[in-house]
Amino acid sequence: MGNSTPVPARSVCQTLVVDVEGQLRDPLDRILTESGADVRHADSYEDGLHLAGQGSIDVAVVAAPPEAAGASREIFCDLVRCLELQGGAVLVLGENANVLPEGAGPLVDLASPTTSTAEIRGRLAVMRRYHRVVSGMERELDNMQRLFRQLSGRFTEVDQEMRLAARLQDAFLPKGIKKVGPVTFATLTGRRRFVSGDIYDIYRVDERHVGFYVADAVGHGMAASLLTMFIKNAVVAKRILEEEYQVLDPSETLRLLNERLCAQQLPNSQFVTAAFGLLHTPTLELRIARAGHPYPLLVAGDGSMTEIRTSGGLLGCSRKRSSSARVSAQAGGKADPLQRRPRGGLHETPSESDRMVVYREVLRELACLPAEELLTAFAERLDTQAGSLNPQDDVTLVVVEIADGAR
Repeated sequence: MGNSTPVPARSVCQTLVVDVEGQLRDPLDRILTESGADVRHADSYEDGLHLAGQGSIDVAVVAAPPEAAGASREIFCDLVRCLELQGGAVLVLGENANVLPEGAGPLVDLASPTTSTAEIRGRLAVMRRYHRVVSGMERELDNMQRLFRQLSGRFTEVDQEMRLAARLQDAFLPKGIKKVGPVTFATLTGRRRFVSGDIYDIYRVDERHVGFYVADAVGHGMAASLLTMFIKNAVVAKRILEEEYQVLDPSETLRLLNERLCAQQLPNSQFVTAAFGLLHTPTLELRIARAGHPYPLLVAGDGSMTEIRTSGGLLGCSRKRSSSARVSAQAGGKADPLQRRPRGGLHETPSESDRMVVYREVLRELACLPAEELLTAFAERLDTQAGSLNPQDDVTLVVVEIADGAR
C-alpha cells in the first residue's frame, strides 16, 4: 500500500477583500498587513467570484449588498457559497443575519459594518486559526479517502481470490456417487465463510467397498481450507501390494493420515478431527472409526438414535490410535417395517454441547424422512436459528441411508 504525503499548509494566509462601496480598504489593509496576510482586492462580487473560483482563498471579508439589490444579492450569495466550497472562512459585514445566504455553514460569520477595528482584528485572527484547524482536518480526510480507495481495491482483490478459492474447494467435493445398490448417500454443507475447514468425500475403494469420511481442520478461512486439500490427498483406504491390494480398516486409514499430518510438523494450533466409514456393499456391513470427532450417529426410522462410540485422539498432534466399530443394517431397529430406514450419519457441528443437543433433537424429529428430504428440512431448521446469518462454525452432514427391505 502506497504512502500518502500530507500537503503542507501555506505559511501565508491568502485573504480576499470584496468591497463594492470602497469603504473597507484602508482600515482592513492595515489590519491584514500587520497579521502578515497576502491580501487580494475585488471591487465587485463578480471579480470576487472569479478569484474565489481559483481555490486559493483562506479567509475572505465581504461587504454585504443592500437588501433591495436583487441581482447583486444573487452574485453575493454565489460568492459566499463558492468560498465555503473551497474551504475558506468568510466574514460578512452586514446589518443582520438576513443578509447571509440560506444554509450558510459554520465557516461563515457576520459582523456589523460599524464593528471596531480591534474586534475585526480579533475575529480575523480566530477565523484564521479556525481555518488552519479545518484545513488540516480536510487534508487528513483527503488522505483517509485515498487510503480507503486503496483498501477498497485490495479488499476487492481479496474477495475475488476468496471466491476463486471457494470454487476450487468445491471442485474437490464428490459429485459422482449418490447411490450404490440399496444405499443412498446425501450431503449437506454450510460454510461460515467463503472457504471452509470442513472436507468430506464419498468414493469407491473397490467393487465391494465404498469409503466415506468427514474431516474438520481446526479454525476457519484460508489456512484451514488449505489443510483440507492436504487431507483430501492424504486419506488412503487401501494398500497397494505387488500383485494385489489390501482394503484397510478405517482405524488404519486414520492412523496413516495422522502419521502424514504429524510428519508435516504443523503448528500446535493446527489439528484435525475426522470420522471414516467403510461400507461393504454385499453385506451392508459398516466399519467406522473416528479421531477426536463427534460420535457418528445411527438413526432408525422410528427416531431411535445410537452413538457409534469408538476411541481416537486428534489428528496431527496426538499419537493415540483410533479404534473401529462394526455396524450392520439391522442395527437401526425394527419399530415399523414401513419406516425401517437405518441411517449412519456422520456429522460435524459446532463444539458447544448445547448446540450438539439441539442438532441431535432435530435429527431425531426428522429421522422418518428420506435422506434428501431430511437434509433439506435440517437446513431449513438451521436457517431459522438465531444467528443463522452469522453462524459460529461450518456445518457438514453426511447421511448414509439403507433402503427398506435391505439386509
